[in-house]
Amino acid sequence: MALPPAVDRVSRHRVPAAPSRLGAVATLSEIAQQYGPMPQDEADWLSEVVADWQIIADLSFADLVLWRKVDAGFVAIGHCRPSTGPTVHQEEVVGVRAAAGRIGHLDTAFTERQIVVSREPRWDETYAVREEALPVVMKGRVIAVLTREASMAALRSSSRLEINYKGAADDLLRMITRGEFPVRTSVTGPKRGAPRVGDGVMRLDAQGIVTYASPNALSCFHRLGVTGSLLHRALPRVVTSMVSDRGQVNETLAMVTAGRASWRTDVEANGAALSLRAIPVMEHGTRVGAVLLCRDVSDLRRRERELITKDATIREIHHRVKNNLQTVAALLRLQSRRVEAPEAKEALSEAMRRVATIAMVHETLSGTLDELVHFDDLVARAA
Repeated sequence: MALPPAVDRVSRHRVPAAPSRLGAVATLSEIAQQYGPMPQDEADWLSEVVADWQIIADLSFADLVLWRKVDAGFVAIGHCRPSTGPTVHQEEVVGVRAAAGRIGHLDTAFTERQIVVSREPRWDETYAVREEALPVVMKGRVIAVLTREASMAALRSSSRLEINYKGAADDLLRMITRGEFPVRTSVTGPKRGAPRVGDGVMRLDAQGIVTYASPNALSCFHRLGVTGSLLHRALPRVVTSMVSDRGQVNETLAMVTAGRASWRTDVEANGAALSLRAIPVMEHGTRVGAVLLCRDVSDLRRRERELITKDATIREIHHRVKNNLQTVAALLRLQSRRVEAPEAKEALSEAMRRVATIAMVHETLSGTLDELVHFDDLVARAA
């Protein structure tokens, strides 16, 4: 297919940058600093934005590119591909300078602090790309520009899921333009089993009423024991009714299920376990709703409990081996006191020293994950 005459591609000219640390993956802060000094608070803010932008990319079914203003143009310092749809960038774009035809709307978003939607699609290779440019705001000032880029080749009539996913992404992107995202509160909960967009998504209003639940989210809560539809039901009340009899309601559960705090928590009932994460949707400081991610982690938590049980069993075996070696050493010591022959006493003493050395090596190995023991340290302790 022939391209139209006015083709505006991404320039593949890379901006020269200082070499990064040898053998290490550069962080976003380090990449940004390579193109000129940047205040540390701005670099930290951008790092927090990209730490959570996979959620926005997946909800948008689009690529996200973070641009820093340099000289009279912009250079890409971050890129996130969606896991829910095709990417528009087959090659790495970090370090690439924006083409001349794109600088205009990037600069408008940066200087006028507004969302800029391209009037005409940008052609890349053989397909058209729809692009939006959004200012990244921190404490009332614009520090970068974020573009959302989706392939128009993949566009089709939107389903209810896609409409709600994109609506949730729009809510979070608008928070970025107001300096309200990322939500600067600690995310609690187990590190493993963090929910992702593909695992299940729910949208809540300010009172914690479910306004949308994806099919995967419904399946998760049905495994928990919830029956019927979740639409127009208060999620905190639904979840609390499932676990209250088991005494597992904790202080974070109500906050997460109501969407009041950007936290993580687990809920268990009827042999199933769900990992929940809430992202409050703010509008000028007022909470107007939330995006809730959920994931069925029943098998993961079961395996974790099995590992804990096995670990406790292994520790108990190590303790018993230590006690048995101490018992053998004590028996040898008692026997050496009863014999009178010097040769027998020496043989029993040598046996005691050997058992003591074995016990010391065993104790050292059982108390660490390493499989090696420093010989000099053992000799010093045995001396």
